[in-house]
Amino acid sequence: LDYLASMQKLDYASHGYGGFFCNSLLDTHWRADLTEEQGLELLERCFKEVQTRFMISMPNFTIKVVDKNGVRTVERKS
Repeated sequence: LDYLASMQKLDYASHGYGGFFCNSLLDTHWRADLTEEQGLELLERCFKEVQTRFMISMPNFTIKVVDKNGVRTVERKS
């Protein structure tokens, strides 16, 4: 569900200005068989890209995993 309330089935998505920087990484590196660890590594790549290219400092990110067990917050390794 995006900010215009349009709902589409997607394998991956990013929203806002940071999405312009992350979509190319997701397009290149996302696979249907990613493990959670690999997905978190891909997120770290996206965070690094946003921190490098975005005009405003974005030092903090929160990762929430949604799966069959519910929703949980995951601590960043870096």
